[in-house]
Amino acid sequence: MGLPSGYVKLEYIETSGTQFIDTGFKPNQNTRVVAKIGGAPRTKEQMVFGSRTSTSAADRFIFLATSRQQYRTDFYNNNIDLDTSFDFTDVFTVDKNKNKTYFNGTLVATNTSGTFTGKYSIYLFACNTGGSHSTIKSGTRFYSCQIYDNDVIARNFIPCKNSSGIVGMWDEVNSKFYQNAGSGAFVSGPEIHEGGIFVKVNGVWKQIDNVTVNVR
Repeated sequence: MGLPSGYVKLEYIETSGTQFIDTGFKPNQNTRVVAKIGGAPRTKEQMVFGSRTSTSAADRFIFLATSRQQYRTDFYNNNIDLDTSFDFTDVFTVDKNKNKTYFNGTLVATNTSGTFTGKYSIYLFACNTGGSHSTIKSGTRFYSCQIYDNDVIARNFIPCKNSSGIVGMWDEVNSKFYQNAGSGAFVSGPEIHEGGIFVKVNGVWKQIDNVTVNVR
């Protein structure tokens, strides 16, 4: 499908500490979130994505980094702290598929399963707890994110700028632009133009349309 006319694809969007995305999707026991993220080492205590009615509720669906410097995955009424050997300081993919969590395709945790219907929608860059967002930490980046409901895709988010220059995420499934649900504005990653070559000049990404290569 691609982006609408006037939209520009971005490599990622980044929060400065006050921005988050409300996906509008309420999780259940068949929910799957596949998120390619960066800027989120385990030493930074933060909710990366998720929702719950309360801290003790049985409708938890969350991925986070704890104050104990380890990743944690919450599902239904339980949580698992992951081994501290998992420490990603660069880009990696979290696949939270129902009660199983994978890092870059490797199974790292299996939560106790249970049936539930979430009352609150999943937030990206934060956790939705009873309708309020958790504290957001600056520097976290989302490169892509897909949400599935019982293995059927419900959201396919693409980082982008809309035709007004607002940074957010375009959902290919519902043809809808999701912009910041917090305050301020997302930090824009480099623009992506198919077939183009970009260089950074004085802190600004510029496209080079004509390139001459000398072969000797």
